[in-house]
Amino acid sequence: MAETQLTDKGCFISRDVKISILQDLCKYKSMKLIAEEHFVSSSTVSRVLRSTEIKISKKYLPRVLGIDEFKSLKSVDAAMSVNLVNNETGKVFDICTQKSNLRI
Repeated sequence: MAETQLTDKGCFISRDVKISILQDLCKYKSMKLIAEEHFVSSSTVSRVLRSTEIKISKKYLPRVLGIDEFKSLKSVDAAMSVNLVNNETGKVFDICTQKSNLRI
């Protein structure tokens, strides 16, 4: 695969397009509209958004853990998701979704 200064290694979408997608994500636009405007797929827009996620160590549980379930979006495989929050700081600890093919 050819490498260039415009793209990341193994990627076909330029850094400038990714930056433009991030700027549009800060506005009140749907991911589908952003994808159409940048001639990429909706999953590419999702990947660009996920690339900004701050990775935190999850080797521990907060002292006080808040749990709240909510209806997931159509783009998520599961019908419901769970929001885990550190109740002392108010920060989101994790958002978990159940894959529809799992059996509990």
